[in-house]
Amino acid sequence: MLRWIAGAAALVILALAGVRIWGLLDGIAGSNAKVLCSAVFVSGRDLTEARAHSIRIDPPTSRVRLDPDARVVEVSMAGLIGRRALFAGDQGCVALPRGRDTLTFTPVPVTSALPPAETLDWPMGDRLPDGPIAEIDGDRLEAAIEAAFARPQDHTAAFVVVHRGRLVAERYAPGIGPDTQLESWSMGKSVTATLVGLLIQEGALRLHQPAPVD
Repeated sequence: MLRWIAGAAALVILALAGVRIWGLLDGIAGSNAKVLCSAVFVSGRDLTEARAHSIRIDPPTSRVRLDPDARVVEVSMAGLIGRRALFAGDQGCVALPRGRDTLTFTPVPVTSALPPAETLDWPMGDRLPDGPIAEIDGDRLEAAIEAAFARPQDHTAAFVVVHRGRLVAERYAPGIGPDTQLESWSMGKSVTATLVGLLIQEGALRLHQPAPVD
């Protein structure tokens, strides 16, 4: 009897572990599909380079399929778990729910209301002030830049130094430039929350206003 109970308990534990592992692999596949889709179709990066530098968890059993015509990236795990991400124009890339091949919304083009970047001062535009930069140790600044790119395993894509509101140094990895859109990770959430807070303060949004999502 005890052996039967122990065997049944072991089977339950294995089943629960299997469900947890399945969910973990499903999450990894969905996240990787989204990151690679954004890297290729939003940032214009090479798939191989993006997979090497932007994917943190890439199991040996992971397979990536790119469809440049449909603008879809599919990531599968062990040939069993597959997740897809689709480029949605100005809304970027979207990880599709399991079992769906289409978006749940209609993409809307976004047109900037700002003047051309070359006519605006940085950081709103690309125009930089002339004249020397005071109180900057050029040698130490160069050493800091070199250190940022010294270890290939750090996957540094961009390094920008701002001093007293002025852009004083910048360097980018091969294939990356000042206009390349890169993953912002949690920084994007912080910026978005700050902007939403400002809009609430200005009365353009209400704190408990529902999002315009069907």
